[in-house]
Amino acid sequence: MTTIREECPVPIFDTVIRRTDKVPESSWARMAVQAWSPFCSAARDYRAWVAELAAKEGIQYGQA
Repeated sequence: MTTIREECPVPIFDTVIRRTDKVPESSWARMAVQAWSPFCSAARDYRAWVAELAAKEGIQYGQA
């Protein structure tokens, strides 16, 4: 039996972006959620997603 991940023609990620009121607030303020509320759950989730994407692409992310 194959999985959706194996059959899907687009990448599927493990990271889940949680819903928070900070995202529409940041849109209303015309600011990225990372700037509007950098420690809200969605902002942290977006950073985790970027790290996951970078790892899949073989890119070192967040290294000083």
